[in-house]
Amino acid sequence: FLTVAIGGVLFTLTSYFLQQVFPNFQQFKHPDAASLEIAEFVGGAFLHSFFLAGTMVAVISSSLSSHASAARLLYAMGRDQSLPKRFFGYIHPRLKTPVFNILLIGAFSLTAVVGELEVIYSFISFGALIGFTFVNLSVFAYFFVRQKQRGVLNTLRYAVIPLCGTAFCLWLLTSISTNALIIGMMWLIIGFVYFCFRLKTRPEFTFGYD
Repeated sequence: FLTVAIGGVLFTLTSYFLQQVFPNFQQFKHPDAASLEIAEFVGGAFLHSFFLAGTMVAVISSSLSSHASAARLLYAMGRDQSLPKRFFGYIHPRLKTPVFNILLIGAFSLTAVVGELEVIYSFISFGALIGFTFVNLSVFAYFFVRQKQRGVLNTLRYAVIPLCGTAFCLWLLTSISTNALIIGMMWLIIGFVYFCFRLKTRPEFTFGYD
């Protein structure tokens, strides 16, 4: 909770001060690189170069952490047999890492070289919003529907707030690019078909849950 609160405050304050420094966002030459233009506007060429170097370091470190976490998420799904265990649940005997998953994520990441930046950003947003949507729905389904935790406070916590969160995420989904929506929906359909296939071939399969 502290991470979310601190991050939210920092993002809000940063956006506020950037708006104060450069109020007319329509004057950006390259909206995708607006932060670099603001840095140059504030501190000239030196701050522009310094900010660019910092951005490169941040992008590399963020990419490495995302790469590692995604590979281990696939490993967890393989270990629980949500995905084929022989490939996704494999651990290298010497390196002790899910090497197949790391290579797979790397191959997918390389497609960014030929992709459009806006579509890539939108696709990431699609995945995040879908995840947030189902987190909210899971809270509603588990606590309010399954465990029947009712009453005024529980209804607010386990029904009203999660459903408002779900509606807000679905509303945000309408703002991302059409191409990202199409690709994301195709990905969801493939996942749903695979899920149904696994349930049909293994009726006892619970995806790691009782």
